[in-house]
Amino acid sequence: GNIFLNARWDAIMHNADRGDEIDYNPFYKALQIEFKSAFLTAQEKCCLVCIPQASSLPAARPFKRTFVDSHILKPSKTVKNVYECNFFGKTIEWSVQNGAIKSKSLPIMEAAILAEELGFNKSNESYSVVLISQPLDQPFKVSVSQQIPSLVEYCLQKRNTTDEHRKFLYGFSQHGKELSVLEDSLNKFINNYLIVDSLLEHTSQKLSGLITSTTAKLLLANQRISACPDKRVQEALKYSTESYIMGRCHAKVFAAVQRWCSSEDRKFRQCCETFNVKAARLELHKDFMCPFTKSIAELSTLDTRNSPTEKINCFSRSLDYISVDVKDANSSSIRFGEPNILTSDDIIAISIILIVESKLYVLPSDLYYIENFCWSALANSHISYCLTTFQAAMETLKQKPPPVRQHLPPLATTSGSKPFARRSSDLIDQYNLSSDLFRQQRRPDSDYLSSYKDQERSCNNHQRDQKDQRTLYEYHKRDEDGHNYLICSQRGQNHPYAERSSKTLPSGNNYGPFISKLMEQEGTVSSDD
Repeated sequence: GNIFLNARWDAIMHNADRGDEIDYNPFYKALQIEFKSAFLTAQEKCCLVCIPQASSLPAARPFKRTFVDSHILKPSKTVKNVYECNFFGKTIEWSVQNGAIKSKSLPIMEAAILAEELGFNKSNESYSVVLISQPLDQPFKVSVSQQIPSLVEYCLQKRNTTDEHRKFLYGFSQHGKELSVLEDSLNKFINNYLIVDSLLEHTSQKLSGLITSTTAKLLLANQRISACPDKRVQEALKYSTESYIMGRCHAKVFAAVQRWCSSEDRKFRQCCETFNVKAARLELHKDFMCPFTKSIAELSTLDTRNSPTEKINCFSRSLDYISVDVKDANSSSIRFGEPNILTSDDIIAISIILIVESKLYVLPSDLYYIENFCWSALANSHISYCLTTFQAAMETLKQKPPPVRQHLPPLATTSGSKPFARRSSDLIDQYNLSSDLFRQQRRPDSDYLSSYKDQERSCNNHQRDQKDQRTLYEYHKRDEDGHNYLICSQRGQNHPYAERSSKTLPSGNNYGPFISKLMEQEGTVSSDD
């Protein structure tokens, strides 16, 4: 019964870090272990379970049953978005609106909703778990001096660039000696290490070993971080160490990756340049047809990112902006359960458009670089999903057939005994040309005229329904016996100009059926027409 699913795509995008905080929250852990029976009962009754964020809880966490009961809200049977809880034997009503939980009776208490996750019990009924800014009961609120030290919040701050990770590492005085040794190792790698393009795996192992050993030394030197019960602090230190080391080595390593993937990059660039973006946009759901301005603007900066972590975070932010762009372009927002929800197939299709319009011509190199030189970030499920999405988009784009482009030589018109040709994309013009020549060479025959008019009407109907994209050539000449010949040819995309299949008209009077049969064989009109 304790299975959680993300409520909607935009919740995943904007509240991914908050969702991770729920898993590490001490009160949530207490619900799973010490108060498991109360938590299971809340799931069965589809209650709203409120989890105060860790920084609002005191250092000593004396969770009691009364505190648990005050944070498990039962839905009202009569009013929507109204919940009830038992607070020291008294029933208190709570309303949920505008991203906050507020009591409807005295004393007035309120807490902001920071994140929300949806769960399903054993009966497949949904219940919600929300992360709130502070506890709901007034006696349990603590002063700032009683809160958890700010080490966790400082370590978990978002850092995007190599310089930001460097400042974080050098911000601890205990790291001075170990970072000095690291700088010497990095200088030797950048100046003396020879990267063989075909042995990039060895380079990956060498850098991975340097990151692991440096992180272990920093943890030994910084007892405050290593003794912190929140494991995310140690993970943040390793993440910053990796980001700083790879940022320093980026120019040298990525140049070798590009040399190794140069062939794939050239092929992928051809796929991007021949891809029909307008047609791809028309294949999207009507609710998702928008310019994706923010997503493209973010993804266009990928080439300026100077480490694997910076690149994968750029991918992540570009996917985040997809839901934002769609919401900005449509009046109705994307919500869980509605028919216009973004699916994985939609995300991949949109990602293809973003790749082409952002001109990511070295995307194979970027993805290879992330796969082989990024370790800590890929442990995050959301980051891993972003990488898989762009890999799927790249492979799909490679399989897209290029548009058909015919490069035809100019045709000269000659007179006299030599054949002359007339090129036209309009099939009716071909029949008009044939009609003029036939009338000049033959006496008006009622059977022929009737048959020809039927063919002309059939051609008109066909021309309205579908345009024939192939080029039809007609050659007319008179042989030695005075018979008029009609030579028709269709030239495919890869056929040489001189190679064409020919057919001639019979010398009899029954021209109409022959034209119909000829056009049917050539695939220009159907037998029904």
